[in-house]
Amino acid sequence: MRKAITLLLFLIISAAAIADNIRFKVSGHVLDNRTMQPIQYAIVKVSNLELWAATDANGMFIIENVPQGTVSIEVSTLGYVTRTVQFNIRHNTDLKNIRLKEANLSIPGGEVTARKREIGRASWRERVEISGGAVSLKKK
Repeated sequence: MRKAITLLLFLIISAAAIADNIRFKVSGHVLDNRTMQPIQYAIVKVSNLELWAATDANGMFIIENVPQGTVSIEVSTLGYVTRTVQFNIRHNTDLKNIRLKEANLSIPGGEVTARKREIGRASWRERVEISGGAVSLKKK
């Protein structure tokens, strides 16, 4: 009887250890929210783990060795707002389509000044002003 109990405990502990090491494959597509076109070279990573993939020309990604349980997946690329989604992974999972919104990229206003001196003429100066996406050229 004692051997049976020891064997049963051993099997339970072994099953728990094996279940803890189960890993799955997560795949999906990353698309532009407005045009529904695939976004290539987006980085898709499992938060808090060293697991990530870049999307291909079709916006497709595959991440292997994802542990069982709830994971946060972060998708980011230049020109789009980073998106984080949570999934409960219990088997190989196709996340279908993850849509990203375009980021409103803008730069603050600035000023660029150039000086030029021509032979036989007085020096002159021009100033380029950039504000709100508009560019204007002003002579001084």
